Amino acid sequence: MKHVGTSGTAKDIATQDQLGGGGGGGTPAGTTGELQYNNAGAFAGAANVEVDAGDLVLIEQPAPITPITGRVKLFCKKIAGRFFPAFVGVSGMDVIMQPALFRQAIAIWLPPGNGVVLPGVMGMLAPTAVGTATARTVATTNLLTRMLRIGYVSVATVGGLVSHYHNVAQFTVGNGAGLGGFFRSMRFAITDAAAVAGARAFFGVSSTVAAPTNVEPSGLLNQIGIAQISTDATQLYLVYGGSAAQVAIPLGTNFPPMQGVGAVNGVAYDLAIFSSPNSNGVVNVRLERLGTAFVYENTITPATVGVQTPLSTTLLAYRCWRTNNATALAVGVDFCGIYKETDY
Repeated sequence: MKHVGTSGTAKDIATQDQLGGGGGGGTPAGTTGELQYNNAGAFAGAANVEVDAGDLVLIEQPAPITPITGRVKLFCKKIAGRFFPAFVGVSGMDVIMQPALFRQAIAIWLPPGNGVVLPGVMGMLAPTAVGTATARTVATTNLLTRMLRIGYVSVATVGGLVSHYHNVAQFTVGNGAGLGGFFRSMRFAITDAAAVAGARAFFGVSSTVAAPTNVEPSGLLNQIGIAQISTDATQLYLVYGGSAAQVAIPLGTNFPPMQGVGAVNGVAYDLAIFSSPNSNGVVNVRLERLGTAFVYENTITPATVGVQTPLSTTLLAYRCWRTNNATALAVGVDFCGIYKETDY
């Protein structure tokens, strides 16, 4: 950092500690802790950058302004209640920095696309899949067709299911005292070949590790995720519960299960679920409709620990499924990637 007064370039910066050591004149601007910078010859406080107890702090900035050519901006981005250092360049696309692989317990599953060859798995069990693996060839039609993915298609008989899940539970919500907690991210799209009346689906985490069955996802226990319920084909729902299933929360019609039929017209979603080890049973959920400005976020804080969300002693697992329920048509789901991170 430069020690500046009111001379120099318009973007030179200094801390208030530096300003107190002499040099140029002027009175610090902004609020306590804000870094000072030269704003056309006058001091100004950087609202998104502060010093706290001698440490540099980046303030959350959901939509930083794209920098000019030759520069990159650092900022703080929140995903499902978790704060990440991130940067944005001249393209306007922001990128989150990856936590160190040697410190965190990180797992990832990424399909290569253009075939049914299963990807290598790093740090997690290979998911169990139900349904016919179906190649999705990369094409330039839209955002979804450009993504590397693999499809799974169910049988076309009543009660047909497609699923992708772990048959062993290995993580928990946080216990409020530094144990448990997790961060999960998954990308998917529902790709039914035809409109399926009464279809059901669930994407998230659950204590159940057996093969999924044809049930209403909003009535299940010890789970957190996004679902389609059989009575509504217009929008997805947040479904959750610990020892008692909670009322499903509608996300609105900006979050439809599909926007058309077939593997080309699916809606690409990014679902993130985070539970901090320092919050007992609190779970944050974020659903982003990729390629749009539509983002849904919710923090679930249990009124009674273990009732609205699972106990920190209840092991959970990755779980996704879709069923045609009572309609004899095939359903499909495309999976684009799974990411898991825990502290230990």
